Amino acid sequence: MLVFVIKKIVLVIGVLFLILLGFILTNSFWLRYALAAGISQVTGFPTKIHKTDLNIQKSLFGIYGLRIRNPSGFPRSTFISIPEVFVDFDLGPFIKSRKLYIRQLRLHIEEVSIIRNQSGETNISRLTTVKKGKAERETQKLEKAKSPKELKFFVETFVLTIRRVRFQDQTNPLIGEKVIDLHIEQEVIHGLSSPADIVRLVVLRVIQKAALGNLGVPIDLLSQQLDASIAKGEELVNQSVALAAKMGTQTIGEGERILGEASKKVPIPTEEVGQVVEEAKTKLKDILGKAKSSVSSN
Repeated sequence: MLVFVIKKIVLVIGVLFLILLGFILTNSFWLRYALAAGISQVTGFPTKIHKTDLNIQKSLFGIYGLRIRNPSGFPRSTFISIPEVFVDFDLGPFIKSRKLYIRQLRLHIEEVSIIRNQSGETNISRLTTVKKGKAERETQKLEKAKSPKELKFFVETFVLTIRRVRFQDQTNPLIGEKVIDLHIEQEVIHGLSSPADIVRLVVLRVIQKAALGNLGVPIDLLSQQLDASIAKGEELVNQSVALAAKMGTQTIGEGERILGEASKKVPIPTEEVGQVVEEAKTKLKDILGKAKSSVSSN
């Protein structure tokens, strides 16, 4: 009797946990503030999000009206304006161990506002991500990983769009303010292994494309950190593709064996039976080929 009661209590607790988890995952209010806090931690800048939209069944979510504001010592205005972020993620690892494996992330940046204040410091140089020690700790974790899904964060395919940069130099009134169109349209990058990689990538693209001179950002260091991280990320993706291909080849071999044995057990072997077996083999190989092509193209 006692065992029965304990089982019932455990069952009730389990149901309550699932209800609570569902509420947390589907509650846009909670998600909006949690994401804003996470972005603030990565950048070091205050962040606000207007709206989020989460689809649990399809493992998709969208972020709308994302604004990263300037840090202290700069005008209380927007540093980066991002009207939309699209995320296609793997729900399983997130629920089990809070690991965020993202199949595709699309980031649409409308404007980056770079300001050089009266003391000569730029807002973009204040980003937390440019700190060397943090990057070294990230690299150590990445080097130990044998698969992308061992990491707490991984983006298989990243698609970046940046419209323009607005530059203001308060140390030189003659320069005033100028707007530069970057024309970065859906640039595709594979194998980003941390949120900091995304910030580094955006910073590098903005500075390289806008050509605004010295902004107090260690470009060479950021580039080295990003290149090393992406190279390792791509290696992990390729290892996963190779493993999937190997498993698929083994599956085809086993399937051919089963089909062959089944055809022998048909009471009266005919040409039609042989034809069906061959067609099944061809379709199986075609399915695997398409799957491999799909993974490789991503």
